[in-house]
Amino acid sequence: MNPSTYYLWATIGSFAYGFYTASRYYSVSGVDLISATDAKKKIKNGKIKYIIDVRTKLEWDAGHYKGAKHIPIQEINSKNTSTLKKNYGIVTYCNTGQRARAGAERLKALGFKNVYYIDGTYSQLN
Repeated sequence: MNPSTYYLWATIGSFAYGFYTASRYYSVSGVDLISATDAKKKIKNGKIKYIIDVRTKLEWDAGHYKGAKHIPIQEINSKNTSTLKKNYGIVTYCNTGQRARAGAERLKALGFKNVYYIDGTYSQLN
């Protein structure tokens, strides 16, 4: 095999492996990263019933997704989620995706089944 062909295939293989491991990383905890576009579709067709804003009250007051429920990340517990049905789809959001993911993981640990998070802000859902 030609050395340049070998390096080309090795590079392609490395990228493919990276994408594969990244996708496994995002769903290993049982919560899935979802694009805002896909989240909007699932909200529209009823597969996502709850939109949870996990940001602080100050951030919430500055603006939020219409119809979202505000449960700050540190307040996600069985008491504050008792009105939510565990089999309904849920998406969490913050400003960057970090707290959204942590919030989604907490919801999953509380027994919620279809939990997603978006990597970005609520404005992407509009």
